[in-house]
Amino acid sequence: MKFRFRFFDISLSRFPVAFLAVLCCAFTGAAQPLLQTYVTLDSLYRFIQPRETLVVLCKKEYKLPDTDNQLPSRRFVTFVGVKGQENVLIAAITTEPVSDVNKDISRTVQFRGATSIAGNIQTWGYIYDRNQDGIIDYLALLGGAAPFWTEDMPKDYPERGFQLTPQQRELLVGHSNLVFNHWADDNFDGKLDGVVHVDMFLERDWVKRRLVVQSSKFNDDFDVVSSFRRRPRDIKDSIDVYDDGVPFYPIGKQEREMLGKPMFDDKNNLLALLNRAASECNLEKKLNGLPKKEAE
Repeated sequence: MKFRFRFFDISLSRFPVAFLAVLCCAFTGAAQPLLQTYVTLDSLYRFIQPRETLVVLCKKEYKLPDTDNQLPSRRFVTFVGVKGQENVLIAAITTEPVSDVNKDISRTVQFRGATSIAGNIQTWGYIYDRNQDGIIDYLALLGGAAPFWTEDMPKDYPERGFQLTPQQRELLVGHSNLVFNHWADDNFDGKLDGVVHVDMFLERDWVKRRLVVQSSKFNDDFDVVSSFRRRPRDIKDSIDVYDDGVPFYPIGKQEREMLGKPMFDDKNNLLALLNRAASECNLEKKLNGLPKKEAE
């Protein structure tokens, strides 16, 4: 596996154990499109206070093979926009039809007691066609809802399982947002080659940091790996990199998963399904490009 830094370039053979990569605070040119888009969209959608009414622009139903038992399974692709506008804002992939987009898709964090939740449907995201060629190339997929750890948090904040005081519960509510993982096809060939993904604390249900995993040569060799807490330029953490990917703790789970080729393959299947549905819905010219702030 190869790690490419600004000041040096190190090629590594495949290790059977983790290699601890100490990261510098610069990115290569290959990382620019994903991270630039991420900065704009993350701030735009994590702190949004939506007042618009959502409407369904098109629905498609598909029967797909189930990889576990080889039986066909149904998937419903629903493209959603804002009332009075023609462009697609959101796409949802569900196993049942979406009955009420304004009720089922929550664009702000909700709470059940001291637990942050992300609404009835969590398999949706914001979609973009950054180069305006009629093909979706960027997905900001909902990962759930969680509080984000900041440097000003008290050191004695309880770990998972401990009772929270009213003040600690207030901190949790104030730091909670919807969590989006950003997947990009930066060479516009129909395959995803980079992701900005959250990594949770093992001992707390809080977002610890964001991981950046990319393929500099767009060839499924994910050799550009970094992390940051708040902004891409604030890189401080080291990362364990294994032969099969970069480990992370997802929201709601205490067992780690891997950011590697199998997860990229899964998201590529999702991207292909979305592009197929967009074409069949004749929505190629109604896909959002970059926000003006990003395009300028």
